[in-house]
Amino acid sequence: MTEAELEAQFGAAYRATRYRVPSLGFCIRVGQRHPEVDAELARLGETSWLLISACNPYSAAQLCAHENLARHQNLIDALSAAGFTLVEALGEPDEAGWQSEPSLWVPGFELAAARAWGQRFEQNAVVVGRLGEPVQLVWCR
Repeated sequence: MTEAELEAQFGAAYRATRYRVPSLGFCIRVGQRHPEVDAELARLGETSWLLISACNPYSAAQLCAHENLARHQNLIDALSAAGFTLVEALGEPDEAGWQSEPSLWVPGFELAAARAWGQRFEQNAVVVGRLGEPVQLVWCR
């Protein structure tokens, strides 16, 4: 799919989702700036971050909770093995009918690598941020 096709099919859903990081007390929205996230990045000495899920590959079908948790654990294992710091997060859709997805907020993530990690875990897009800038979607397919 092209980025335009992905945007047309999935863009509204990603923008109608809260990406919550409960342990740090913040909620991220695509297209918005988040001073509380910037403060955490500054505290960590970082300038960018990634929010990624491994659930429901390419949004083609909703997998059962067991399958999604197994995929989430694989994501944890792969990112941990690569040396990243991981913070548990949730993708919480505003729209009824979709389940929350376990996700990870990864500070200090090089944005150039975000697309490759999304592709590796069969995601349409990942959510990325840079200190002081609005949150963005990076299409992965």
